[in-house]
Amino acid sequence: MKKNRDWSLLGLNLCIGIETGLLVSILMAGMLFVGNYGADDLEHWASSWFVFNGYTPYKDFFQHHHPLLWYMTAPVFWFIDHPIDSFQVGRVIAAIFFFWGCLLIGKIIKALGNGARSFLYVLFIYLSYPVTTGSYIQNRPDTYMVPFLLWGFYKWILFFKEKKTKDLIWCYLFFFIAFAFLQKAVWLLAPFGVYQLYLLVRKELKWTDVFKALTIPLVCSGAYFLYLVLTGSFMRYWELNWILNIYFFRDYQSYQMNILDYVYTGLCILVCLWNIKNEKGVIRDLLFVILGFASIFYFIPKPYYFYWIIWVPFAAIVVGLGLGKLVISKELLKSFFARGVLILACFLTGVHICTNALWVEKSNFEKEVRLLSTKIKEGNELVDYDDYRAQFLRNYPKHYYWFCLVRCGPLDVKLFHRYQMPDWDKIIYEQKPKYVMYHKVYDLTEADDRNTDKQIMGVDENWLIKHYRYLDKMDVYERVE
Repeated sequence: MKKNRDWSLLGLNLCIGIETGLLVSILMAGMLFVGNYGADDLEHWASSWFVFNGYTPYKDFFQHHHPLLWYMTAPVFWFIDHPIDSFQVGRVIAAIFFFWGCLLIGKIIKALGNGARSFLYVLFIYLSYPVTTGSYIQNRPDTYMVPFLLWGFYKWILFFKEKKTKDLIWCYLFFFIAFAFLQKAVWLLAPFGVYQLYLLVRKELKWTDVFKALTIPLVCSGAYFLYLVLTGSFMRYWELNWILNIYFFRDYQSYQMNILDYVYTGLCILVCLWNIKNEKGVIRDLLFVILGFASIFYFIPKPYYFYWIIWVPFAAIVVGLGLGKLVISKELLKSFFARGVLILACFLTGVHICTNALWVEKSNFEKEVRLLSTKIKEGNELVDYDDYRAQFLRNYPKHYYWFCLVRCGPLDVKLFHRYQMPDWDKIIYEQKPKYVMYHKVYDLTEADDRNTDKQIMGVDENWLIKHYRYLDKMDVYERVE
């Protein structure tokens, strides 16, 4: 006898599919076509250009992230010299990595024995969470870190299914690469490592396999640390990537998690605790790691919002798989609950899509930079006040602290007394550069917006107006000959 179609489920799946497609479209538009670039975009692309020109991170210019992204993307400048065009190539590379991560989620779902519907739910939840679209619209190291974390976990699944040591070796290697892109990966690798020790104690994992798998990451780490020592950068690497970042996230409150983030974390912890007793094998492994990672947030005084970039894809896998089972449950209460959650998620995601469709609106940024690139021929013709746009113009760093002059730079000076902050007024008065990129910089330690009178940087505007003319709507001043 032919079964009746579940039209309500088909309609729900269609709605989820449409919204998932819209989310993908927004991401593609943001990555590939929008000129509304963010500070992280410019920071890391400028760092790649510095590396391409022979600068050594930490030693020659300030940075507080891991360097793999800069070395990987630096060769782009061999082929494309134009500031905007080369950056767009970088965004294409980032887009490829992001969608590759989405495909890896599909491979994980398949390896766990689930089908297309579960993959749709997982992908929908993953893309609908604001931090996903908010982060991946920029060319940030997170975009490269997450796919390698997912690939590592996929290899972990294969290792426990097929018991082949090569899969564990690949797993550890991919985790190491993720860490080389961004030290933030430690928030996932720490609970994963603790769980490895648990499995070793229970003899579910062999010490010999672990030692074999650790060989390549340890050799690569040793080679990089040797390079840091030989270039005189090791202590700066340690201070900038670890000590400074600990103080930075402790002292500054921007991008903190809000109450909804805590609710989401708490619900995911409950899902993990509910399912651990019923699951075995790799699903149980995933639940333990997710549970450990989620618990960390409750011991951090001021958890940084972008930590969630690591958490969300794995949480989406747990929740999506659970909903995939419940929507077809014969128990009506479970089925209604799962469908109700998905309907609510569709509504909230629809609001999210409408409010964030502004991402595809073209800004004046690209137009400004293209115009300035025709005027500014040499890096020494430009001085900027913490204005990331200048780095698009192949502007060599005028000082060790070339960006993040309000927060990270002063904090580094306070902690390590390495250099004094640049005196931009003196530089402008003495060098009289052809162009000055100038905007008022405020103290954001007391407010997360610029509605404050505490201006902490800015050349004498009367002097600036006397010697420079303002280029309309660009915060750029051109010297009057």
